[in-house]
Amino acid sequence: EGLFVNSVSQDEQKRNTRHSMSLKHFGLGKRRWAMKESRIHEVEGHQFVATLLKHPTFCQHCTDFIWGIGKQGYRCKGCQKVVHKRCHDKVSRRCPVVGDSENILGEENCV
Repeated sequence: EGLFVNSVSQDEQKRNTRHSMSLKHFGLGKRRWAMKESRIHEVEGHQFVATLLKHPTFCQHCTDFIWGIGKQGYRCKGCQKVVHKRCHDKVSRRCPVVGDSENILGEENCV
């Protein structure tokens, strides 16, 4: 009887180990998803970050509707311009916000 109880607890321990391993595999064990930083895509001074759009939004580059599931658009951290993922690397105008701060604080202006 003691062997049976012991073997059951070993089975439970194996199941619990497998469960905790799967949580670690998906990053849930240490809340890795909560600490994930957004990747910045820099184009013409714009600092684009993938963004979940909660309201109907049109691309400020091609003027088409931005739709999809998840992070459908890219928003500039400086000027807040919103574009398609496919359009972010085609933006031709410099970011007025980031561009100005680079001109003011740029290396060529440092003493």
